[in-house]
Amino acid sequence: KKQLQGRFDVALACLEELRLLVPFPCGQEFFEFIGSAAAAYCLHYSSTTCTSKPLHVFFRRARAGWHWRTCCTSELSQATWQTRCAAALEVARAAGLASSFIALKALMLPAGLIAPAAWVDAKGEFNQTVVRYLLIGLLQQVQRQPGKTAAELAAQSRLLEECEVALLLDGLVVADAVSVRAPEGQSHEQGGRSTALAPLQPRHYLGRTLLS
Repeated sequence: KKQLQGRFDVALACLEELRLLVPFPCGQEFFEFIGSAAAAYCLHYSSTTCTSKPLHVFFRRARAGWHWRTCCTSELSQATWQTRCAAALEVARAAGLASSFIALKALMLPAGLIAPAAWVDAKGEFNQTVVRYLLIGLLQQVQRQPGKTAAELAAQSRLLEECEVALLLDGLVVADAVSVRAPEGQSHEQGGRSTALAPLQPRHYLGRTLLS
């Protein structure tokens, strides 16, 4: 089951990088939409300025949400865009959805667009100020009330969807600022939530003592 979930997550990440699917935070999960259909709800950004290494911490693993890493952590050259379109066409052709680049345009998210999320500002760039504020708030919550789940922390924050909280908490786990207690029978590496398979049991987060 773990291997199947891993393959599903990688498949989602690949489709997001090819801009055939676009994730939107919605409650427990990131809902995936066809790229062209999501375009009207996305933000414009500049691939030459939208670069942020801190995003690597939050999008370290291929899964739903990979879209933001591919948008905000590398400059998209014309050659890269053409390669991406060619790969997307092969996927669409294999699925029987498109047989030409003209037909592919009806599926892909156009270049220069990024899906909105808590960590993206109005210019489509990584919003360091807001993310810093959110991370401090989450750290304070798990310090005061250890053992809370992402759902409980999201309900307390009233600002974030549960899936956004889980993603930010995973970044704090990587930074060793927060520890996680997985339910019995579920390893830490299974973090995040399932989108197509049976849902995983919620993980419980605990704050670490940062001062020695």
